[in-house]
Amino acid sequence: MDSNSDIQKLEDVWYLMRIHQLGSFFNQEEYPPSSWIMDLVFRLFQSSYRSKYSELFSTPKDRILSRIEKTLGNVRFEIDKSELHDILRKIDQDTGTIVTAHWLTYIFDVQEKADFIWAKFPLFFSLATKLNSRSADPNQLKKTYAKERIVWDPITGMELKHRFYAAKEDKAPEKKLHLKLKENMERTIDNLVPYGSIPKYIAYMFPNAKTDLEEDWLRLVAAALFWLTYYNSDKFSKEPDRSKLREFALKTGFVEDSKQLSDKESKKVRFTHFKRLWAALRDYTMDPYYRRLFIAGMPRNNTIRKHMEKLDSDPMRYETYLAQLELPGDVWNERLVDKILCGNLQRKLKDEGFGNIVGKGLKSSIAARRLYRYITKDITKGEVQEESIKKQLYPVYLDASFKIREENLGQLIDRSSEIRQTIQGKYGPLKNRESVVQAFETLRKCCATKQTCVPE
Repeated sequence: MDSNSDIQKLEDVWYLMRIHQLGSFFNQEEYPPSSWIMDLVFRLFQSSYRSKYSELFSTPKDRILSRIEKTLGNVRFEIDKSELHDILRKIDQDTGTIVTAHWLTYIFDVQEKADFIWAKFPLFFSLATKLNSRSADPNQLKKTYAKERIVWDPITGMELKHRFYAAKEDKAPEKKLHLKLKENMERTIDNLVPYGSIPKYIAYMFPNAKTDLEEDWLRLVAAALFWLTYYNSDKFSKEPDRSKLREFALKTGFVEDSKQLSDKESKKVRFTHFKRLWAALRDYTMDPYYRRLFIAGMPRNNTIRKHMEKLDSDPMRYETYLAQLELPGDVWNERLVDKILCGNLQRKLKDEGFGNIVGKGLKSSIAARRLYRYITKDITKGEVQEESIKKQLYPVYLDASFKIREENLGQLIDRSSEIRQTIQGKYGPLKNRESVVQAFETLRKCCATKQTCVPE
């Protein structure tokens, strides 16, 4: 295959991965039992129930447990999306507590089995609830929850042990800040107490802005989240400062000043990479349940809330916002990038100044962003062209770590041209939610069988 054929193969796979990502999130809303947040709801219910009988339960029954128990008593597998939204709102009470618990759990979702970490979600929900209290004392919270070797919850009696919880310097050097789990959690508690929750913190960092944030608002949100939990340097204050957020984002690589970049520098993209940060931000923007909890936890006239509401009202119309997201650097995503890039294409991109796309130590997130810049390099900025519509192939769509594995992924890659022709023949341009859902079902059927998908 020549490099042009390789590029076509890349675009075919990317086209199908876009359908898979969007379709998965659309389906989760229509069929709540398939959603990730539904699983976490049941974990909260189970922890509430079991804590009444736990020998470790030594404190008076907390109001949060009774609230969860009353709210979740009617949960059924026949639940529809409006019921689940209602249950989540009743549990969360528009405080942003669920989103905060989600963020705290993600801090520990590193170099460990995801199922093991997310089984501890009720622990972090308990901490998130305490953080949202007016009487929250960061020192007391750290003393209560951040034990020397474990995270411990006095409400449910649940504990979490992690090999990197209190990692020594030789095991978690400065360049691996994401492995300093206890330190990151304690920093988050210190920085979050004044605001109470992640949505309220983001709202504070973005007062009603006078400048247009349309092109980089998600990048700035990512920088604010990084500053909250992971930033550990003396160049800026450890306490986030909203007046210096853009400067901070520029210095840490979350946003770029295009006027200051040479053509060579703009091709070889580099940015501060924390895969769980980008995974969390993906959930807050693409998952309808988290997105609405995030929105509900913010003041009505806030700048970021307005952008989130646009995305929630019509995900397809405002899909371009998702171009700002990075691909979480999961090992599955690295394997996907390796599979769809052959030597000819790798050499072509390197010869044109886009740098290495695969290689030891190169994260799939950087590779995906470089690929995106390569395939969009000839699109005139600001113009609505058929070419730009065709290539809505954003880095976040190359996510093979979410409900697609091994054989199905192999079918998608090997038969990408055939399946793409089938979908385009049946549904044409995918311009609305309904056509994406239909295309998603066709994609699933084609990947689940080795039978030929005949274009119509």
